Amino acid sequence: MRGARILIVAVILAPISYAAAKSQTNMAPPPSTAEMPMAHQDHPASVPSDDAQHCPVYSLETLEAEALQRNPTLAQANAQLHSAEGRKQQAGLWPNPTVGYFGDEISGGTGVNGGRQGGYIEQTIILGRKLYLAQQVAGSNVRLATLEKEEQRYRVQNAVRAAYIETLAAQEMLALEKSRAELSGKMLDTIQGLQNTGARDASEVLMAQIEFERANLAVDVRQAELRQQWEQLRSLVGDPSLPAGTLEGQLDAELPQLDTQQLIDALVSESPAVKMARESVRQAQTSVLRAQRAAVPNLQLRAGLEQNFETNDLTGKPYGLQGVAEARVELPIFNHNQGNVTVAKAELESSQAETQRLEMELRRGAAAVVEQYQTAQFTVERYRRTILPQTEKLYQMQQGAWQRMAVSYPEVLMAQQNLFSTQAEYIRALQNLRTNAVALSGFLLTDGTIAPGMAKSQ
Repeated sequence: MRGARILIVAVILAPISYAAAKSQTNMAPPPSTAEMPMAHQDHPASVPSDDAQHCPVYSLETLEAEALQRNPTLAQANAQLHSAEGRKQQAGLWPNPTVGYFGDEISGGTGVNGGRQGGYIEQTIILGRKLYLAQQVAGSNVRLATLEKEEQRYRVQNAVRAAYIETLAAQEMLALEKSRAELSGKMLDTIQGLQNTGARDASEVLMAQIEFERANLAVDVRQAELRQQWEQLRSLVGDPSLPAGTLEGQLDAELPQLDTQQLIDALVSESPAVKMARESVRQAQTSVLRAQRAAVPNLQLRAGLEQNFETNDLTGKPYGLQGVAEARVELPIFNHNQGNVTVAKAELESSQAETQRLEMELRRGAAAVVEQYQTAQFTVERYRRTILPQTEKLYQMQQGAWQRMAVSYPEVLMAQQNLFSTQAEYIRALQNLRTNAVALSGFLLTDGTIAPGMAKSQ
């Protein structure tokens, strides 16, 4: 009996020390694969791979910098900015002059005199500052493209940060499940040894075997989840060949403490979306003025030289070289561009209303994220202060009772499962806290694969 108790103590100290270490380090991540001891040798599924020791280690800063270089949506935003700059340049250019040849009363043959031939240059003079206003409208497009590029940068950065947190959580969940599988393997060995001494019956061995299989199944599921998270991280970084590795950091290290009201105020005043809406209003105002000035007619000037071969009756000689000039202007009698002015004014009203609508929508969206952030915040705090310590204490009490042969294995198993479940819930709460903090701090821009401008068209 003494030998059986020593064997039990050797097994149950592992989860106690693990839970105590998590408590002392504010629930640090589970031990890495390399630090875990070997599990039951007859069950290789629970043995960690040695390849984990050779995996690359990534920091958030490294992945974020690579995403800013490789994510294709940022290249799209940059190309759209260059396109807008080109349109602005083009909008301010004067129309090219026209040069040509003309001839009149041209004839040929001996003794035939007369006809005129020459060349001319023609230029349209844009009046009413229409070129300036067109360039101002195009300049607004440049500013909008600049803000859209800034917005896309936020999207990519926030998406990478959120994916990093989710992958880190999947990494910690996998380590937790591996710890559970390791403990289950040791418990199975212990109970099988106790059965040989007559201290435990076959039902407890079967229960331990079931728990071991369930624990290893959970490891397989978590590994699949981690692989999926790495695929998402690769797509956001823009590097499909990025090898999977280990992420630096801990979910519960330096938890964010946000002033949510300040962030909401910043969202409706400083976010790129609001800045673009306000710039659209200014552009619409300029468009109204441009539509009004469009009724101002342009001046058409034409000048040239001609060689007149007709004979002057007074001198008996050809007239020779002569100058020609012409000026034309369109009379705005019927068309004052009144229809387009009405359209421009309606678009201005729509832009002003859209700015108000967007501010309301951002406040509504921020309120939902704030609620999720605050819920995760007090959930994390409650787990850290009371739920986790009490769950660990209950597990230790059950372990002690099992050591004294005062309780059966099912009671210890229930406490063990409750402990691992609580730790998993804590990791999920940390993940929710951090991802919502990223969204709030990043103007709610979290989709790093959507094309620039597509979010506003949906």
